[in-house]
Amino acid sequence: MHRLLKRQIKQHLPEWEKLPQEVISFLEIIANTYQNYDNDIDHLEHILKVSSQELFVANKELNAVNKQNEAVINYKTQHLKKIQFTLESAEKIASFCAINLDLNTSSIELSPQFKLLFKDFSNPLDFDLNIFLKEFSDYNFVKDQINYAIVSGEHISVKKILYKNHNQYFDLDCEILSDDLNNKNLIIVLKNVTERVMLEIQNEYISDSLNRYVQAINASAIVSEADEKGIITNVNETFCKISGYTKEELIGKKHNILNSGYHDKTFFQKMYEDIYSGKIWKEVVKNKRKNGEYYWVDSTIVPFYKDGKIVQFISIRFDITEKMEYSLLISSQRNFYESILNNLPIDIAVFNEKQEYLFLNPYAVKSDEVRNFLINKTDYDYCIKYNKDLSIVSKRKSLFEEALRKMETVEFTDEVKTKSGDMAFILRRFFPLRDIYGNFDKMMGYGIDITEKIVSTNSIKESLKEKETLLGEIHHRVKNNLALIVGLIELQKSKSNDEVLKNYLQIILGRVNAVALIHEKLYKSNNFSKINLIDYITEFANITFNAFDKSNNAKLKINSGDISLTTKQAIPLALLLNEIMTNFLKYVVKDTKTPLLSIEINKIEDQVFIKVFDNGNGLNKEIDVLKSESLGFKLLFLFLKQLKAEHKIYNSPGFTLEFNFNIAE
Repeated sequence: MHRLLKRQIKQHLPEWEKLPQEVISFLEIIANTYQNYDNDIDHLEHILKVSSQELFVANKELNAVNKQNEAVINYKTQHLKKIQFTLESAEKIASFCAINLDLNTSSIELSPQFKLLFKDFSNPLDFDLNIFLKEFSDYNFVKDQINYAIVSGEHISVKKILYKNHNQYFDLDCEILSDDLNNKNLIIVLKNVTERVMLEIQNEYISDSLNRYVQAINASAIVSEADEKGIITNVNETFCKISGYTKEELIGKKHNILNSGYHDKTFFQKMYEDIYSGKIWKEVVKNKRKNGEYYWVDSTIVPFYKDGKIVQFISIRFDITEKMEYSLLISSQRNFYESILNNLPIDIAVFNEKQEYLFLNPYAVKSDEVRNFLINKTDYDYCIKYNKDLSIVSKRKSLFEEALRKMETVEFTDEVKTKSGDMAFILRRFFPLRDIYGNFDKMMGYGIDITEKIVSTNSIKESLKEKETLLGEIHHRVKNNLALIVGLIELQKSKSNDEVLKNYLQIILGRVNAVALIHEKLYKSNNFSKINLIDYITEFANITFNAFDKSNNAKLKINSGDISLTTKQAIPLALLLNEIMTNFLKYVVKDTKTPLLSIEINKIEDQVFIKVFDNGNGLNKEIDVLKSESLGFKLLFLFLKQLKAEHKIYNSPGFTLEFNFNIAE
């Protein structure tokens, strides 16, 4: 404003003199005043200009500093982020989980790794330390330790506590942190050591297993250690026990102290070549004890290296003396049995499950060339090579598979044409051999030339057929001749008026009929050696009862199983029963209202048990049947003797005879 006024004064200066004196004086005063002020303004502007220049320089320097500080801040920020990331990564890698509990405010802070691992407790607002600690198997102990840390301020460490829900192990460290303002924080750090604990458990198991293995080896194996020159440096008790030497006698010696002389030099040269070239050597060795006895060991020698050089040999041997002796015995027996098989006059072969030949004796294949060809080959290979008929191969294969499937012997007959054109018959069998566990091991097959037997059997069959025809004719003629005798006796009986004679003739008729009926049964049967007992007795009893009892008052009860007897036993049994029936019909029938004769026949294993009884009055008590002169009793005991039967006789009530005898072959 003062400058505006100054410019106005300068513009109107020509008119200065025209102004009144008072105005001029006033203006001069103002001009002088503003002149001083202007000088002050100029000075101030100068100062401001200088200050402004200094401020600009300072500002420029400050901007440079700010940029530098900003770069430092950015660097430190990035560094801090990197450190934070590194710490988080380290936390994850080390499986650290942290819980920060402010004891003043009870606020909780959980680390990211804690939230990741313990997801069920990841919300700090809902987090309850007691509930969380209950998830661990040592809850009470851990809780007491944490309380002790809070009270004492000491650092607490608990190792390998088990987190039950996930079967994980943790190391827990607990400490109280405080500052000058009396702020206290409970810091709990959990480190996941599951992998380490599992490894420790595994190492303990491996260590225990190794100890058990060492104990087992020492208990059952012969163990020795030797230096790089083969000098014995250590032996176990089993070595001393089996060899007969003491530990002091063995250490410092070489293993040739046990040399039996059984193995030649090349055997041991090969051993040294192998072990000094770094190979593990395994062989069966025959050694000699201190007392001169021999024993066999299954030996293994292992070389050990250090800095590329062999420094030690460890030998592990197992006593196999019994096994070797058994093996030698088996080998001897095998040679013995192979010698027998090779000289038997039957063809013998041994097959595997594929029906490939494992063994053939010379009788089966005479040609050494063919026999050697067939080993590990089949009949099919043989037929292809030597242009033979394949039909036999198919038949044998199906029978072989049947024997293999059923694990049972299969028998068949080969019919082959000889060079002369005749037919030859070979009886063959496949039967499986089992191992000690009952499983299939090998298949034995053998063949026997039965041509002569077949021819002889056919001849015998023809001869038997002729003899059976003749035997049937004989039985037929005997039956007819006996029928003729029966007819003559009946004719004589019909012409006689003597009742006593008629009775005797009737008894004779019964005996002849008993024999005649047997021959009739045999003639009508396909089997000329045996007759069915129940059929025979039933028919014979009907004939006898009809001849004696015209009134049909007498009753007969027969109970018998299916039993067959030879004629040698059937005839005396028939005659015995005839005597009993005759006496029953002669004496019991006329003295009893409802006469009954019962015959019970049973078979137990190879014996026949027969019980015959009637409901009559029984024998006269004064009669001693054993001393009786009666022809009937004499015949009865004669027939029992022929049957070689044991018997008992009961006389009250009625008459009872029990006897038993063995069935003849």
